[in-house]
Amino acid sequence: MMVSFSLFGNDLKLEPLFKKKTFERPIGLIDLGSNSWYVLEQRGKIWLCEDGKKKSLVADISKRLGTANEEGLLCMVKSPRFEDDHQVYIYYSAKQPRRSIVARFKLENHKLDLESEEEVLSMPEPYGNHNGGQLAFGPDEKLYVGVGDGGSAGDPKGYGQDLTNVHGSILRLDVLGKSSYEIPKDNPYVNKADSKAEIYAWGLRNPWRFSFDRESGEIWCGDVGQNKFEEVNLIKSGVNYGWNVREGFGPYQFVQRKKKKKVVQRKVVSSEGPFEDPLFVYPRKEGLSITGGYVYRGQSIEKMRGWYVMSDFASGAYWLLRKEGDKIVENHRIKGAALQVASFAEDANGELYMMSFKNGTIYKIVDWVQ
Repeated sequence: MMVSFSLFGNDLKLEPLFKKKTFERPIGLIDLGSNSWYVLEQRGKIWLCEDGKKKSLVADISKRLGTANEEGLLCMVKSPRFEDDHQVYIYYSAKQPRRSIVARFKLENHKLDLESEEEVLSMPEPYGNHNGGQLAFGPDEKLYVGVGDGGSAGDPKGYGQDLTNVHGSILRLDVLGKSSYEIPKDNPYVNKADSKAEIYAWGLRNPWRFSFDRESGEIWCGDVGQNKFEEVNLIKSGVNYGWNVREGFGPYQFVQRKKKKKVVQRKVVSSEGPFEDPLFVYPRKEGLSITGGYVYRGQSIEKMRGWYVMSDFASGAYWLLRKEGDKIVENHRIKGAALQVASFAEDANGELYMMSFKNGTIYKIVDWVQ
């Protein structure tokens, strides 16, 4: 069991990739090489940027989007065969009816063809929060999809522990060369009764965000907590991470309130499991909303190689974690500035970037000062 401790006296040195307030709620960054990037804004715009400046508008899908605080344009990834198929995959929150969409689009000459949209997956959303919203192609060229528990608080629908529903899960799909998708034959719940075969791992509350370690292939996931803990999970095939009967290392306590600050009912929900413990947790006094990051595999900061870097959207703190086997053996908490880091990104060389809602810009991590 590894719980965060406060170790200050060190810092991350950041350099802005763009001027402050260049973007509105930047949430995605895609490296195109030669100092060129795609930048995604949560409210629906995708920009081509070169040499630290906005160049042109690639697309605006704002009219398709829900407008709750956690809804919007949440992720875009290029196909592993992009040079041949010119396809990208986008995760967004749609409205009327409220649902999460994963769709395939054509993107050529820095223009997204909105008429080319092919819906891969549509998931009804009962509430406007906990969309998940992460897409990533793994080393196996399968598309991994992070889906939240459906929203509200405490998972009132019970989706987290329901294998007949895709919510509260990481999904694994074969999308390349398909009109929609196929289910990989080695997914853990293929041909199992009362289970969605798309599910790769489950029992998550709101996976924001997950990433592949480009060296080991392991999946690191930040999962937003409810009342007590934010957690980091090492995602494995067929594993149940416990939500909504567990939070952190222990049982989740459901609190029902009728009036302000008056607890009218408290009960501990239990289940047989088995459950996978988190890799790492930190208490709510140190942060309220984890933003998962990446294991640093760049070359510029030698002492940071192999460390997982993440942040907390609310407190502004950063963490650097070092793992041996399946255990965190060292961690550093950095107080940080209140940048409201909504997402991280990795360039082709493994260097890391952070997207700030507070300043509307994107920062490159250029050093770890100890």
